Amino acid sequence: MYDSPLIDYEIAVSHPYDVDFNIGKAEDGQFKLVTSMKLYGGSFFVSPHSATDFKGRFSVEAAPNKDLSIGTEFLETPRTQTVTDPHRFVNGPVNWVTEDTRYEHPLKISSDEDFMIGGKLIFVIEPKCTLEEVPVMFKYENGVLTVEK
Repeated sequence: MYDSPLIDYEIAVSHPYDVDFNIGKAEDGQFKLVTSMKLYGGSFFVSPHSATDFKGRFSVEAAPNKDLSIGTEFLETPRTQTVTDPHRFVNGPVNWVTEDTRYEHPLKISSDEDFMIGGKLIFVIEPKCTLEEVPVMFKYENGVLTVEK
């Protein structure tokens, strides 16, 4: 992946991605966090579906609290496939996210009270090789859940 001729290093370093967050409703009526990742210049990152325990694997978390939890079962669209990457930093199986991808994480609300809870999206963007921590704020008011960057 790191030596791909499809990588435009100028773009991959200056503006490798855009991320957007929304709250949706799941089929069961519960809330879900929808994260849309748009990649530029051939940028890529490690999917949360990767079995190898990479530091900087894509994840979303909320600050410790009693009102909101993010489920571990999620949807990734399109779903990544496991490949073997011989690069010295990987040297084994990995699921690379190389195209615009959407994630849906179930959210569980455990309170009827209004709240504001911080969280973050964490991942390493390649080939820039930087740990990205994108802050988010979950707001629950009068039964309506919203998320802001």
